Amino acid sequence: REVSRLGEKMSVKISFSNLVHTNHSCIGIGLGIAQVASMASEKLGDQVETQIFQRPEDFIAYLEHETPKIACFSNFMWNKNLSIEFSRRIKLKSPDTIIIFGGPNYPLDNKGQKEFLQAHPEIDFYIFREGEFAFLGLFNKLKELNFDVSKLREKGYKIPNTHYLTGGSIVQGDLLPQLKELDEIPSPYLSGLCDNLL
Repeated sequence: REVSRLGEKMSVKISFSNLVHTNHSCIGIGLGIAQVASMASEKLGDQVETQIFQRPEDFIAYLEHETPKIACFSNFMWNKNLSIEFSRRIKLKSPDTIIIFGGPNYPLDNKGQKEFLQAHPEIDFYIFREGEFAFLGLFNKLKELNFDVSKLREKGYKIPNTHYLTGGSIVQGDLLPQLKELDEIPSPYLSGLCDNLL
């Protein structure tokens, strides 16, 4: 956790973005990333402060006043460039902000995955396939290392469903078993996380 000047423990700010271009025909709420945010909020409690964004203008307004410790993005063919550009600008302003991507617009083969991450150095971690429990595992490992990405890379920790580059090589954690009971995921609608998107 971050520590304030008064010594109080503060929540880690995490943004979850399923960005869509203004006036794009796809206006549905990104349920996948919303479920990851909802799981993080429930399991991590007051350790985190989560917010979900879909409209770029809302995310811009947030970034003008806040700097998330972790910025998460969904990656689809229609929003990849938008998410990459936001990630690049966040890194320019705050190099210590940890950028995490997830979603289906990612190669399935090892060579392609490595090339994708090399082409997008602003991405610190890519969560492959299901992200709800994978994000929790990554968060807990980062917290253990005081959110020092370089330490994690040096050690080459294998975190389930998580890919990242270190020393020119790709590190890939084992795949978690698929969720069988969707009730394990708290509803992002009932929790109120999606209220500002409706």
